[in-house]
Amino acid sequence: WPTAGDTNGDAVAGTAEQAAALSDIADKVGDHVLYFNAHNDGWKDPGYLSCEQYWGIFSS
Repeated sequence: WPTAGDTNGDAVAGTAEQAAALSDIADKVGDHVLYFNAHNDGWKDPGYLSCEQYWGIFSS
């Protein structure tokens, strides 16, 4: 879940929203998950809804 970007209907990007999404995933699958992006990727094109740079799960 992105921490920044444009809203898409009921889907809102944000730090709290990402934390909730990651928590829900962990509740469903436990440790059978791989989180792909540790940090945001400022080098990427913002893409659709301007969110492609903001999938990192650590802030620093």
